[in-house]
Formats: sequence, C-alpha cells, structure tokens
Amino acid sequence: MKVNGVDSPVCTTQQVRLSWDFEEKQLSSQIKIWKEERPEELLFNQSNKGEQLWQDLEIDSPLESHSRYVFQVEKHGVEGSSVSEKAVVRGNHHEWQGKWISHPQGGTSQTEQKPAPMFRKKFAIDKLVKDAVLYISGLGFYEFRINNEKTTDSYLNQAFTQYDKTTLYDAWSIKENIKQGENKIDILLGNGWYNSFAKDAWDFDTAAWRKPPKVLFDLVIYYQDGSQECYSSDTDCLAGTSAIQFDGLRNGEYVDGTHPAFLWPEIESNLFADSPVIVDPPGGEIILNQMPPIRCNSKLAPVTIKKLWDNRFLIDFGRNISGWCELRLPEGSGKSEITIRYGERLSEEGILNQREIAKFLYSGDFQTDKFQNNNHKVNWHPYFVYHGFQYVEVEGLENITEEMIRAYFIHTDLEPLTKVKTNNSTLNWIQDAAVASTLGNYHGIPTDCPQREKNGWTGDVNLSCEQMLRNFDSEQAFKKWIYDIQDAQRISGELPGIVPTTGWGYSVGPAWDTVIIELPYQIYRHKGNRLILKEAFPNMKRYMAYLINRMENGLIQYGLGDWCAPNYSGNEADFKCPNEITGTAILYGACKKMAEICEIVEETGAEKYNRLASEVRRNFREKFIDLSDLKILSETQTAYATALYFELFEEDEIEQAIQNLVAVINTNNNRIDCGILGTKYLFPVLFENKQEELAFQLLTQPEYPGYGYWHSLGATTMWEHWKGFHSRNHHMFSSVSEYLFKYIAGIKLTEVGYRGVEINPSIIESLTQFSVEQTTIQGTYKVSIQGQKNKKITLSIPSNVNAVFKVPRGYQISNEVKQEIDLSEGEYIFELERKLL
Repeated sequence: MKVNGVDSPVCTTQQVRLSWDFEEKQLSSQIKIWKEERPEELLFNQSNKGEQLWQDLEIDSPLESHSRYVFQVEKHGVEGSSVSEKAVVRGNHHEWQGKWISHPQGGTSQTEQKPAPMFRKKFAIDKLVKDAVLYISGLGFYEFRINNEKTTDSYLNQAFTQYDKTTLYDAWSIKENIKQGENKIDILLGNGWYNSFAKDAWDFDTAAWRKPPKVLFDLVIYYQDGSQECYSSDTDCLAGTSAIQFDGLRNGEYVDGTHPAFLWPEIESNLFADSPVIVDPPGGEIILNQMPPIRCNSKLAPVTIKKLWDNRFLIDFGRNISGWCELRLPEGSGKSEITIRYGERLSEEGILNQREIAKFLYSGDFQTDKFQNNNHKVNWHPYFVYHGFQYVEVEGLENITEEMIRAYFIHTDLEPLTKVKTNNSTLNWIQDAAVASTLGNYHGIPTDCPQREKNGWTGDVNLSCEQMLRNFDSEQAFKKWIYDIQDAQRISGELPGIVPTTGWGYSVGPAWDTVIIELPYQIYRHKGNRLILKEAFPNMKRYMAYLINRMENGLIQYGLGDWCAPNYSGNEADFKCPNEITGTAILYGACKKMAEICEIVEETGAEKYNRLASEVRRNFREKFIDLSDLKILSETQTAYATALYFELFEEDEIEQAIQNLVAVINTNNNRIDCGILGTKYLFPVLFENKQEELAFQLLTQPEYPGYGYWHSLGATTMWEHWKGFHSRNHHMFSSVSEYLFKYIAGIKLTEVGYRGVEINPSIIESLTQFSVEQTTIQGTYKVSIQGQKNKKITLSIPSNVNAVFKVPRGYQISNEVKQEIDLSEGEYIFELERKLL
C-alpha cells in the first residue's frame, strides 16, 4: 500500500491518496484511519464497492506530527477472501520550535564569493528512543549528517519553489542514526535557486525572495516512556564556513581539498568559530514536501578518454545526462587545481564546445567545477550543482584513467512504469530517448534542458505530460509543480512561460499557459485524481477569463506558436503555420475541456464554455478553412494537423482534409515539417484516420528532419531543434512516446485511472516484433504483436479492469466473426489474418 505514492512516508497532510495492489478481483474495499494509541477511535471509516484500487480522501481533523496514524485498507475479493494492509504515518509538522538561521558572513553576489556555510548542533540522549524525525527546510540546497552518517540517498534538497509564496520542508526518519550519549547534527547549505546571484537572461538575480542561504529545523526525539525532546535551529547552534569556496547553480562548484573543513562532517568543533544569526523567514507558507527526492540511479564509466595536451583530457561518457562527475583520486595525484568543464557537444577540432548552451549566463564560469587537490586518496563530487553533459574536459592532472572518474546521473526519482521492445531500432531509440530526456529534465521541477536554462517551461510539459504520466509515477511530482503554477498566477489570471519565475516571461500564449488546464486534467485521466482537478479549478477559471479577454476578432493572435519547426530561425515571422491558427485552436480545446471539467468537479459553467467553444470554432472555420476544397490557410502540416486534432472540421469533411494533409506530407518527401505543436498533433491524426503506415514512416525515416535523423547521428536524448541547434537534451518533442502505447499497442483509456481500456493496435507490416508493458494504478497491461503479414497478438489483462479488444482494421481473428471481444483478467492470444478483399 502506498500513501501519497510512497510505501512508508514519514509524514502526510490531511489530503491523502491511498493506492494498493490486489491480484484477484476486488469486490469492495474499506479504509480506516486511527491514532496508533487509540485504535478504538476511528478518524476515518469508509467502505467502497467495486474494483478501484485507489482512494483520494480529505481527513476532517488535522493530523499532528507528534502522533502516528494507522492507515488500513481491507480488500475483499469476489471469492470471499479478505486481505488488509497498513501504513503508519505521522501528521504534518505545524508548530515549529526552531528559528530560521543564517551565517553572519552574508551571501555570494556577482562581485563577492562567500564559502558555503555549515552548522552543527550537539545533543545528548539518555533514554530509550522510540522514534526520531528531522523536520528541515534548507535554502537553497542542503545536506545533513547525523553523527557523521548520511541518512538519505537524496541530493539537491530543497525542491525549488517561489519561496516568498511557498517553501517546502522535508521529514526524515533518523532513529537508526541516534545513539545513547552524545549526538550531533551537521548541516551544509548551498545557494541553489534561493540565492541565484549570477546574471542571466531570466533575471533570477533580481528575485524578490533572494537572500543568503538559511535553514530551519526541528529534530524531535520520541522516547519509549512517552516523552519527547526537540533540538532546533537557534543561536545555540555552531556556525562556520566550509571547504566549498563557491557554488552557483549554473556556474559550478569550487572546493578546496586542502581546507581543514574538507572532511566535513568529520571535523572538529573548533572549525565552527562563528555564531549563527536569526533571520526572517522566506515569506511564504511552509508546507510538507511530498514529491520524490533527487537520487542517483546510475553511474557511468568513461567510454573514451582522449589526451588533448599536457594535463588536459577529454572524456566521453556515451550518454547525455544530468548530474556531475566524481573524482576518485589515488594517493600522490598532485596538489594542482583540477578543473572539470561540462558540455554536450564538441567543436570541429574535437574539444569541448559550450557556446550553444552558455550564451544566456552573463556572469562567471558556465558548468565548471574546480577542486584543489590535496595529494591524498580522495573521492570528491560537488554537492550543490548539477550539469547537463555527455563530455567533460578535465584539466590539472598529469594522467587520468577510467577508474579515476565517474559520471552520476541524478534526477527526481520518478518510478518507471513502462517497457518497450521492438524489432525497429528507431522506435526503441524514441522510447529510450524520451525516458532519458524526461529524467534528465526533472530536478524538483520539470525543466526544458538541464544545462542552458534549467527553467520550468510550461509549454514543454503541456506537450509531454501524457507520456510522462504513462512512463512514470509522476503524479506527486506534478502535483507539487501545479502548486508552483498556482503561486505564479497573477490576480488577472495571467501565467508565465516558466514556473517558478521572478516575474519574467508572462503572456507567452495559450500553447504554454493552458498547462494549468491540461496537466490536472491528464492527471485525472491517467491516475483518477479528482481532487487535483477540484483544487486547480479556480485557477483554470481565472486563466480562461484572462485568455478570453485577449481575443481579437474572435481569435487568439498573440503568443508563441509552432516552436522549432524545421525552418525556425528565431524569428516568429518565419513560422510556416501562423500562430493564430494554433492559438485559436488551443483556445477551442481549452473551452471544451473546461466544460467537461465543470461536470467532473460538479461546478457551474459547462454551458458557458460550450457556447464559447462553438463561437471560437465558427470563427476558426470562417477565417482559416476554405470550405470549397477544405484547404487551410498556409497549407502546412501543422495547420492541417491542428485543425484535425481539435476536431475543427465537420465529420463529413475529415476524409478530404486528411487527403489534403497527406498530399502536403507527400510533397515534403514524407518527412516531418512541424515544430513542437504540429508534431504533438500530427501523429494522432494520422493513426486515427487509417494512415498508420505513413505515421510509422514519419516516425522512423532516417533523413532530416525526423527522429530517425537524430538516432542516426548518435543522439541519446531528444534535441531542441531538428538540426541540433541549441540544447541537445529537451523533452518537448517526446510526446511521440505516448503514441507507441496509445496507437501502436492500442492501449486507450475508456475509464479514468485505467479502470477501463480499449486495446485496438495499429498493425504495421514491417513491425514484426513489438511489445509493451504499462503498469497503471489498476495493474499491468501487456501487449505483444508478432509476425509478418499475419500477426499474433498476445495480451495480458490485470484483475480489476474492464477491457475490450478491437480487431485491427483490415484483419480478422481466425475462426472468429466478432470484431470486438470483452476481456477479463488473464492472458489472451489472437491469431490475426488479413481480410480478403
């Protein structure tokens, strides 16, 4: 059983999502909640009939952090079986005893570097400990140790928020690290996003929240005799400056290995020569962090090491990742300063080229770590930065071997839910690259790229959230980011293009802004979470009022359009598809979704939004579609795909509109001629309108522009531009991963949370082996397609779902007349043969 997506979280808020597995058919479930010491007093008791394997609930009474609560799910099977699962969780930490403290030195600026501050608190334990929890918020990033031990495997805590609106805290179980007698907690702080001092294109150095690093903590010991003690951040803590001489999120980290504090936390207390100062809170509400932490799930050895010249080496790790390098230096490796520069491409001369990704940072080095070697055996990596890279240049060593360096791939630890295996190398590459780009761009927020910007661009998520919800257990991470979007929204309803933001980037247009509607809606569809829709509904309404107010002549004529189309030069006028086509269609889609959401959350407004949708649809058709031949203004792939995707053609017009689209594609030698919007819309339109072979060709052909082109060039992630300009780790083109499951495997939602699916595969003749697995909140689906002209389809259906298999177009099941077959739990094999004409 999971509580808010975690097997055994330390704490929870009053809003709880419970989910569980059940291998047999579930008849009903019963959820009970009580205080651990008062099992006879139920705080929550609810019975549910049916097969649903999750429940969202809001508990009336506040849950206290000083109490433990038992969450129990009793599952009753149709055969009379009964199974119960429990989780014991603390409530939310409200009554803080600690104060926000900082180091008296102040913080790093563009003109003055300050070392990272460190703090220590000692405490003594003389009673038997039942439990111990550290509640902590460290801004911008923090590391902590209990009695010199790292108690978590996480990095880059605290997750980025708009700190003057919302600040997160973490709750860590530390009982196993507490001992009888003397104990200590050591804390190290980095600048992170909180003190983003470097001059950049997005004005983070001017953020209203920007201050020197600070920390708040309560370390609570719960004794077996029922008493408790709290050791908190206050002026009784010790303070000092660490061996980290400089850390800037986009710049890098500089560490002095000869500094007496280098062996932190195993250092003497005399190195804490300063007294902390009490400082103001960040200004926002402090709430429990319930998203997954950042972890390292893979370490890469060098693929090649090339000596460039004396003391300088180029290392290729073979994959484009986010993270940093760890040096593993042997005794006697020297006392020089070692510099590590990170990047994702090489110059024509074969040396590291940062030019494309460094251009928006205006002060200091870019993606550069430095380590002053101490000539001793040491393992070192930075604490408070991450970089986007495949290649590194290491300068300052006479020699470097494979054993002396590793690349750590670090990212928000999103649990993978899918597997794909095919006989087509480009389809395999698409899935691998989509997954790698998504993970490499999640560090507390979903970013556009892990090197140049690290910004939470809303349009990128708007396009790729469906594949992210299929491929990963991303619900809690997205839920946190929706709160960030709510914090960033202005009273007028206006939204920025990046979230969080300092105030930069508002009014980028509906292709980006409608993420406030699309993301909660898709979470509801894929995960069944109705509460998240209800919470975001006021923000959706406010945004729609703003967007409607921006209409001109019944159309949307502002904002970004089909970004990074093949002809893109940086000038909006170069977009082949006019922005008003995509913007107006997206407004229509938003109106239709809002009408549906009103019904789901039982709010008024559906009629209003449907009426507006009809008006926008009429305006779109009058302005952009020539009804005599159903050609569309600009005659581009994106224009046709947009109009068809949003159902702006009438039913009896679709066949001709598809023919027009196919003709445009054929004219372009059957290659993609779309940017991020057109690519998102094009493939569903083709798959749903009997053009699966053409869709497959567009997906896999190896020439520019296309995914096969990236694959042929050795890319391991998706790029920002078809030509490879700018960033080479972007997830905004990754929506096609969703289509491997939805269209080729044919797993389509018919009920929220995958309680109901229709499996209607697309048969591609050359795809002789294709299999997927998708784990949902209701269980795991498997689809396998094998064979040449005739196909064998193997299905695995979980217990608690309603599934229908639809025989693919042009095929029939041997000795079977039915074209639709209801499926219950189990394995199925269907032998398909071509229909005779």
